[in-house]
Amino acid sequence: MKGENHAWGKGETVVDTRAEEVLAWFWEYCSNERMKAIQNSDKNPRDQLAVVSPNHITYSTLKAITWPFRNRLFAFETTWVKRVDGSYVYAFKPATTEELDLMHSIQLVNAERRGYIQVTSLSKNSCKVVYVLQNDLKGSIPARITDQMIPDGLRPVFQIHERFCRDDDIDRIEREEMMARARGAQKEIYSNDENDFIER
Repeated sequence: MKGENHAWGKGETVVDTRAEEVLAWFWEYCSNERMKAIQNSDKNPRDQLAVVSPNHITYSTLKAITWPFRNRLFAFETTWVKRVDGSYVYAFKPATTEELDLMHSIQLVNAERRGYIQVTSLSKNSCKVVYVLQNDLKGSIPARITDQMIPDGLRPVFQIHERFCRDDDIDRIEREEMMARARGAQKEIYSNDENDFIER
């Protein structure tokens, strides 16, 4: 919404791997691989706050905002479920746990993040990812800063596409299949008499 300090964003991509691997990559929010992708981990640290169950974890992340605004602390609960149609949904919402009381600081503003990621299989080795995100920065923040943070929040869509990209392999496989079809078609088109004629 124009002029408001919270906004929705949506990103979609096709990933060249199984849906389960994509779900695992998103689930490991604090993995070494994902932490390495953060441009400035000192200004934007992330932590695992609590493991509620095998598919329910609470995380926090700090987002530095340009002066004179205070940095924003996002604490959010995550969970995932496998749906009847075989797709996976990874959802997150603002945390409501006691850990937030321990993290209260006059230097920070508790912001909110909510949304979901849907991962749907397209084939044995590819799936579609839809990522929907809302950041509510709280307080009086210009809309342009909010607008800048949405693409940053959707960056995992680009990261997961690059992480499992197999465009060259897939192109090679499709080329080989097309060439095999062409070779097979050539055998069917010409009779033995025609082949002999061509060779003579």
